Amino acid sequence: MSKFPPFLRWIQGALLVSSSVMVTACAGIQATPGLEASSLSGDVALKKITSTNWKLVTVQDGSGIPSARLKSGIAANHIRLKFDGNLLKFSGGCNRTFGNWSLPARDAITMGNFAATKKVCVPSLMQTDQEIIGYLQQMSRYDVNDKRLRLLSDAQVLTLVESSSAP
Repeated sequence: MSKFPPFLRWIQGALLVSSSVMVTACAGIQATPGLEASSLSGDVALKKITSTNWKLVTVQDGSGIPSARLKSGIAANHIRLKFDGNLLKFSGGCNRTFGNWSLPARDAITMGNFAATKKVCVPSLMQTDQEIIGYLQQMSRYDVNDKRLRLLSDAQVLTLVESSSAP
């Protein structure tokens, strides 16, 4: 038998029910990918993107599982990128590669018109160059904060962090 009067037992029961409903309702809420409180936008985002040397750390494809390795077998962190003016440069495979890029609208990015030096390397390194070009050409959105840059398409996410070395 409870030592509380009946009206307090009723309040206690109501509080337990309402708090369990709130916990259950909130358990299904997930953060929307790419929408973080610390995301940068506009000129601040542009400055961060262009003033930083970037290193690829993970590639997430349609499986939804981030990988630190590319399909070619090369570690993702060998890839270095630099957004310089309207030129995007990257290296880490066989050749130095460059292309155009722009931010046409808020959180939108376009990349294309890639070209590369013509060195001949082992097949896995040459495959890496083509794999990265393929990913970059599909990217349509970006999310950047002080610590990382994510490039996103409908099927992939490339996560990059600051690098001490340029491509």
